[in-house]
Amino acid sequence: MKVGLKGGRQAAGSDIAAVEAVIGQPLDGQFRRFIEANNGADPDVNSFPVDGVAHVGGVTEFIPIENVIREREYIDDISPHAYPIASSEGGNYVLLDQDQGGGIFFWDHEVEGRISKLADSFDEFLDMIEPFDVSTIKLAPGQVKSAWIDPDFLKQFGD
Repeated sequence: MKVGLKGGRQAAGSDIAAVEAVIGQPLDGQFRRFIEANNGADPDVNSFPVDGVAHVGGVTEFIPIENVIREREYIDDISPHAYPIASSEGGNYVLLDQDQGGGIFFWDHEVEGRISKLADSFDEFLDMIEPFDVSTIKLAPGQVKSAWIDPDFLKQFGD
């Protein structure tokens, strides 16, 4: 993995068993190994490509296994053997679908039926997460037409 993780801990066996009972099969082996040491970890600022477009998504948190069942309820039309493994910016999720061979998918909450395949496996997904560097974003002159800044926020910086 190319980005650092903070706050991860060992997943409880009872929490793993609860998720396995809901999905009706053992957790994906690669994911299980990850949560045995990094359950609920927060990654450094990062990005991953969605549909071949760089810097579209980023993992904000690897969902603690004890929260997976609750978070799964927020996802429409999820496969019976799929479950969210990470939160992404803007209320989106990264899913692991065991019906799809352990493939990793991006679920966009704003687009009905919008699930994009990211990787064939959890380990492959971890390898594609890159540190995010704001200097890689290039704007053409005139591309930004206007910006609004909350006046109360601006007061924090003086004039």
